[in-house]
Amino acid sequence: MEYEEKYDQKIRQKVNDLLQRFNGYSQEQLYKNLCKFETKNEPHQELYQSILQDFFKGHFFYGLSPGSYLCYNENHYKPVREDELLYTVLQHLQQYNLPTEVKYRLKYKIQQKIRETPISKTIPHTHTIQNILSFLSPNLFHDKNYAKYFLITLGDILLKKSFRFYFLDPSMKPLIRQLQQLVERYFQNIQLGNFYKYKYQQHAIDISRVIRTHPFNLEFVAHRDQLFLDMICLAYHYSVRYESGDAFLDQALNEPIQDQVLWIGRNTKEMTLEAFSRDYLCVKEGVDIHEKDMLFLWKVYRKEKRVIHLFRNKRDILDTLAKQFVYQEPYFKQVYSMFLPHVEKFNQFWKDYMVEDPTEKYLEVTEVLQLFMEQTRTKTGLNEKTLSYVLQHYYPTLEWSENKYIHHWKCIVWDKKKDIYPFLQKEGMDVHAKYEEYIKHFKKRPVNKNYFLYHAS
Repeated sequence: MEYEEKYDQKIRQKVNDLLQRFNGYSQEQLYKNLCKFETKNEPHQELYQSILQDFFKGHFFYGLSPGSYLCYNENHYKPVREDELLYTVLQHLQQYNLPTEVKYRLKYKIQQKIRETPISKTIPHTHTIQNILSFLSPNLFHDKNYAKYFLITLGDILLKKSFRFYFLDPSMKPLIRQLQQLVERYFQNIQLGNFYKYKYQQHAIDISRVIRTHPFNLEFVAHRDQLFLDMICLAYHYSVRYESGDAFLDQALNEPIQDQVLWIGRNTKEMTLEAFSRDYLCVKEGVDIHEKDMLFLWKVYRKEKRVIHLFRNKRDILDTLAKQFVYQEPYFKQVYSMFLPHVEKFNQFWKDYMVEDPTEKYLEVTEVLQLFMEQTRTKTGLNEKTLSYVLQHYYPTLEWSENKYIHHWKCIVWDKKKDIYPFLQKEGMDVHAKYEEYIKHFKKRPVNKNYFLYHAS
């Protein structure tokens, strides 16, 4: 008894001394530590542990952004506000007949544990993992390991591991924008654009990586926050599990994607132009290629093969090609391409049949291709995509809309206004009905609806 009274007095003196010397924040910390000590030595500790374990079946995580929390339930991650979290905690504790003071201590313990559990500690269920990987592959990546690598790079960025540049196809911009919005909202203020790039501009080779994707219209999955939130959380998990993107690449299983990812470091400007020459050029006496045509062929090859552009400028390309072929500016001598006759024929068509008209709009590339084929009456090696390359390269001042319409140009063999005028004058019909009536009479070569609506307005 005397022993207990001795320490009872010492404890009181120590606590009073601490209260006098410490400020408000330190007093709060003292109180929390005393609560921890009390909880740890509770006679009903097993019950309290059971209550806590039951609560954490819901898998709560701290989202890193102030006041941001995540709950992993039913194979998906859901954002939870701090007030919602506190309400959930209290509702859980209400199930038990506990003294108020004990409930407060348990509430604090739950909050503290969640704050000490960042999202990087999550381990998603197989269903969540397969759902994300099945979206990424085959939609964007040719196999799931490549999709994993992309997710690891995202996790590496968010966990601020070794700095890397990751070069993506421009078609990936909508996906990165979607991820950026959710990262800022629930995780942290970090700019993904500082890491994911769409154009190589002499970046450091040793930290440059290439992530190749299939062309995919990401508008189909726009505003699907749940999909992208799960993707971000899985990225955190993969970055921790595989250590880093580079460590993942070093695994023997991933050798097939190493050459693609490390393409910049393993290829030179000369090697890329040698591959281009094998596919697009051949030696032929008495034939020359103008440098403008050569640059066009290179542009088509690069877009079709989706090759990273390693050159500083046009002069760099021409000088490097001059190491392979005789170059007497502005011609490359004794070299030929099977693709160029189609281009030359189209350029002649444009010169003969196309004229500027400031009143014209919505000339579709498909319409230009059809007119070209009708006038030349021969098979052409051009399609809509390659014709767009031709127009953009040889006629850089054209005004484009939606990447498929050209404004202020018309073809002299097709008087569109004359075709549509009688139908625009019809009364008792809305403009859509007028267009439907029009295409019944002009099935072979109708104007597109945007052109019809423009002249109807």
